[in-house]
Amino acid sequence: MWPRAGSAGNVVSMGAAPETSPIPAMRVEPVHDFAAKLRQPALIEAVRAYVGWQRAVREARARGAEEPRPPDAAPLSINLDLTTACNYACDHCIDWEILNQGITHDEAVLRASIVEMTKRGLKS
Repeated sequence: MWPRAGSAGNVVSMGAAPETSPIPAMRVEPVHDFAAKLRQPALIEAVRAYVGWQRAVREARARGAEEPRPPDAAPLSINLDLTTACNYACDHCIDWEILNQGITHDEAVLRASIVEMTKRGLKS
């Protein structure tokens, strides 16, 4: 069975996989439900502040005015790829333009950034 993205919670709908597929049926745990993460009581004010800031930015751009500063917060969730090396060439890849460019991370800077973002609200 091929997993397909679910929209309402933690169950992934399954579709037929090729008979040779080694991928077993799977279930996505609630920790992977990003929409549910945004609805956590501890995050709601950060989400409201971000949405309000986005609205203010759009309004400022429409008026040709200076854009407001973003809220003093970190992202709620990040997707961190520790390498840009990849042997595949997937049609759907969103990172295609940065892959295999020899880009490397400074580990100390990366770790310090994660610590700072965690202090400012990063959850996952």
